[in-house]
Amino acid sequence: MMCRTRLLALLAAGLIAGAWIAAPAFALTIAGNGSSHSVPSASERPDKVMLLYGNDVPRDRLMAQYRMLKSIHDSVALQLAGTEMPGERAGLAKAYVIGEQAETAASAWRRRFAEEGIGLETLDEPREPGVPKPGIRDTTTGLSYFMLKDVNPFLDLNELERKGEWLQERNISFFVELRPVFVNAESEGIKAYFAEVRSLLERGGIPLLAPLKGWSPPDEWQSYVEGSMVAGVTDSLEPERLMKQAWDAYAQQGIYIAGMSGPLDLLFDPSWKPILRRTGLFVEDGAWQGYSRDIGPEEAWDGIYLPYREGLEPAASEGELPAAASRVIGLEAGADPAAMSSMLEEAASGGTVFAEASLVDGRIQWDRDVQRTGGRLLIDGNLPAEHVPPGGEPADPAQPEAETSLTLVNKSIQSAMVVLLVVSILVAAAFATFFVVGRQINRRKFLR
Repeated sequence: MMCRTRLLALLAAGLIAGAWIAAPAFALTIAGNGSSHSVPSASERPDKVMLLYGNDVPRDRLMAQYRMLKSIHDSVALQLAGTEMPGERAGLAKAYVIGEQAETAASAWRRRFAEEGIGLETLDEPREPGVPKPGIRDTTTGLSYFMLKDVNPFLDLNELERKGEWLQERNISFFVELRPVFVNAESEGIKAYFAEVRSLLERGGIPLLAPLKGWSPPDEWQSYVEGSMVAGVTDSLEPERLMKQAWDAYAQQGIYIAGMSGPLDLLFDPSWKPILRRTGLFVEDGAWQGYSRDIGPEEAWDGIYLPYREGLEPAASEGELPAAASRVIGLEAGADPAAMSSMLEEAASGGTVFAEASLVDGRIQWDRDVQRTGGRLLIDGNLPAEHVPPGGEPADPAQPEAETSLTLVNKSIQSAMVVLLVVSILVAAAFATFFVVGRQINRRKFLR
């Protein structure tokens, strides 16, 4: 009997020690748990062009021409025109040339381009008087869209609600530019923020996901991430993982992003390449910040690009945009309500009619394939009310899913609490075992 008692005691002690040893590893496994996410296939639209430039072209002039082409073409490659013909030309519909150096090199390529079915057009100013300026000609006029910029949890939510009501009363559909959120989704402040975002969407808003406030080209995440989030709420500084965590935070609250927004520089940032491949809509926000690089047709982003205008007055660089290009007129979400109403009323008096943002086709894919087409939202090919997640239960877009409703940090806390609970049970069991065995021993001593 004494051997059995010792065996039980050793077993209980071993279980307790094993639980304490395994606790950190168990918590770490849950905290670092991440699933792989498939990257959506490239767009099937064939509208691909190339912009060939020479070293004699000022960078601002070059980017103005790139922006002009991107506003009316799905995919635009940017390459320095050297002495040899560009090697990557598969699928190109046309090549545009800017700069004397590029034009000189391209003069030898015209026959070869024609044989391959690729048009070649110059974008330079005419050298002879009376000759019309070459470039993009069109007879249609682009649409205008409105965007509430920089919507984040630190705004006055009551004031933001009044702006949404004002826009709804005037039947203005608008883009809502959301900043990434990594904080506890169960806190009262963040719950109120998510509720307000859902209210904006119910009033005609279309959500876009922007980079962290203060993005600076080409890839300086470390310098501003620390000042843009609460310490310890994310375990990665990689742009793709940060945006994935932000996507999860919104999607778990029934807020399904339609596309991305940000400065033009993002289209050239290598670290954003895997992110942009996930979306078919990019709404420009702000002016070009000075970063660009050569991108071939195989890596040029393919999708709908909407250029941005700061206020109602066209900027100098907007003169490069063709009339067929649509434009987004934005206003900071934290701006004074009177400033917003004044700007929009001025736009209406000037003849500006804002188009339905919901009719802009967009697609973005992380865990799920979210598509907006013809004004309809589809999640994995189904309407939101009909969407069935992998678990098999019907989706409730207004509520977070139970299995993914916690942030990464909360999952770690949850796992630690589970470990503590298990350890507490084992300690209680060991105590009960010692107590029962001890009473049996004392009883036998008494009977003797």
